Amino acid sequence: MLLRAGWFDHAGPTDGCIGCPGGLYGSPGSPGYHGDPVKHPPHLPKSELKDGTYYEGSCRNSGIAAWDAEHQLFWYRRYKFGSFFTEDIRHPEDDNGFDLFYPTAECGEPADENRRVDLEKTKVDYRDLLRRRAEFAGSS
Repeated sequence: MLLRAGWFDHAGPTDGCIGCPGGLYGSPGSPGYHGDPVKHPPHLPKSELKDGTYYEGSCRNSGIAAWDAEHQLFWYRRYKFGSFFTEDIRHPEDDNGFDLFYPTAECGEPADENRRVDLEKTKVDYRDLLRRRAEFAGSS
């Protein structure tokens, strides 16, 4: 998808922008998209993302991430303290107050295998984590 022009438009305080009363903001081309290029860079809406596909984009720790449609989040490989590990990150439509990944275009798998996410294993591990959290919450 080509990002649309007009992302500086603002429909007012109820347009759904995070910075405005009304909650989450929309995606480029949606009615009232705030589009502040610093706080709200243009990005692909969740409805256009494909499961298992890598996307170029931006967040604090990576410029590429793989979309997991089952869990509605991105996975990426991060290098820290001398090793790589997999982290999850939310799409801007699911802002939870932490860093977000703003996908801008589909891309192929990273050439560097350290940056590739084993998405099937990661999904299984994440489902197991969610199950264990639910069991723990039910036992308290």
